[in-house]
Amino acid sequence: MQKYLLVLLLAYFAVTVMPVFAGPAPRKGAAPAVKRSAAPASNTAALNAYLGRLRAKLINGWLVPDGKNNVVVCATLNNDGTVEAFETKGGDGAGQQSANDAFAKAQPFEVLPAGVNKAKLKLSFISTADPHGDSSSNVVTEMAPVVEPKPQPQTAAPPAEQK
Repeated sequence: MQKYLLVLLLAYFAVTVMPVFAGPAPRKGAAPAVKRSAAPASNTAALNAYLGRLRAKLINGWLVPDGKNNVVVCATLNNDGTVEAFETKGGDGAGQQSANDAFAKAQPFEVLPAGVNKAKLKLSFISTADPHGDSSSNVVTEMAPVVEPKPQPQTAAPPAEQK
């Protein structure tokens, strides 16, 4: 019976859900659609997976302070996961300390995904907590690869004329 239900569920999924992911069928004679994105799909997926794992580490190490806080930690990460620089903005003293502690506990960070040499990381620690036990908290993670300008090729100066 369980095998029958599993087969039925897979068939339902294939018929109803899969076409949504595949998108509409291309029209005859139509030019192929061009997909433009800031980063290759594989890189975007790798960055999203990286951020998901990082967010889990941050949430596990974050002690939510009392009061209403919105603390933003901005950091620059090198490709080996080391922190080059960071700063904390917003919130009160307890909120900033709590966010900084969670940031420190999450280190060392993983190596950045392939092809990303440096990245800007933005972490928003958003919380509301009161002494009566009512609370809500969230960590929003954002990452943008830093695109460093390519060095310009140096042209050799023509040799000086000798007299």
